[in-house]
Amino acid sequence: MFDFEGNELKLRECFNFTVTAAPQTKVDVLIGKKASTFIFLNYNDHGFAKFPLDKKSLSFILDKMEVIRDPLLRQLLWTSFYDLTRDAKMKSTDYLNLVSTKISIESDPKLLQTVIARTLGALIHFVPKSLITTYADKLFHSFYNELNKANEKDFKIIWARSVVDFARTQSTVKILEEQLRNNNPVFTQDLRWVIIQKLVAWGFPDAQQFLKTEQEKDSSDIGIRAVLRANTSVPDLNQKRPAWERFINPDTKLSAHQSASEMSGFRWAHQEPMLEEFTEKFFQVLPTIFKTREKEFSSHFFFHLYPSDPENPKIVELSNQLLATLSPDDKHLQRALKEAIDDQIREIKCRNLVNS
Repeated sequence: MFDFEGNELKLRECFNFTVTAAPQTKVDVLIGKKASTFIFLNYNDHGFAKFPLDKKSLSFILDKMEVIRDPLLRQLLWTSFYDLTRDAKMKSTDYLNLVSTKISIESDPKLLQTVIARTLGALIHFVPKSLITTYADKLFHSFYNELNKANEKDFKIIWARSVVDFARTQSTVKILEEQLRNNNPVFTQDLRWVIIQKLVAWGFPDAQQFLKTEQEKDSSDIGIRAVLRANTSVPDLNQKRPAWERFINPDTKLSAHQSASEMSGFRWAHQEPMLEEFTEKFFQVLPTIFKTREKEFSSHFFFHLYPSDPENPKIVELSNQLLATLSPDDKHLQRALKEAIDDQIREIKCRNLVNS
């Protein structure tokens, strides 16, 4: 139990308590005591479970996260916020607003990377499509500001990777293009490849020249796979259709890793309207892919090409229709479809909460 006094959060009391497996547990020790500003149920991390925050505590922390001086408590809180978001008990937009305004208080690289990774997942999966670009831009500029302030190499790399991940609009990708032109050394070889792939995917005029120049500099296997991904990222059906035929061709000469690289560039969120013709084709070929191709290939095929869109009920409908036709021998595909359906049901709950 914490009280907020004089712009400082002070621990008033902590105690051990056994929670029973019931919808509600009465905490007799709190009866008659003055209400605190903030209560956290897993202080010092003694429990292994999800620990929600009451509305008063949540409201306080969303506004005053920076007054939490204890690094372990902040780590536990970040985990709680993500769990609340994922379980549709906290609006994803509130979580992203918290990250964009309070992430600068973190000084532990591992915690910082964990929070940012979860934030990217929340942005992609739990935010309504109509708001994704707005929040992507907001987070991009927050992280870009941190990159410009960072002095230590480790933090520069973390923030550089973050701005590349969150560049999901024409304007933010344009900022990254300038970083390439200026040869900013904080954007390492792997990040340069991702930036170039984004330039290609958004159809920037100089994208192909950047791709050619980088290809001449990096002839490694990583470079080869990066080019494969870039080539299928081109926003043109004259590129997408031949790529699709290569994916379903059992006589492909590409390795599993190279095929996965090609597949990973096929779907971009901003290209989805153009890719609608491949939705039903995907479900039509799935059984054959899973029966005739190696497990590694079929897993990549499903992961990269499944047309996930929780706001389009047709996707779950097609998934369920295919699932109903499978035999007990199709365990690998059954599992993939069930997990995808469960994910989309979870995601739409989270998105509906934002719109409520």
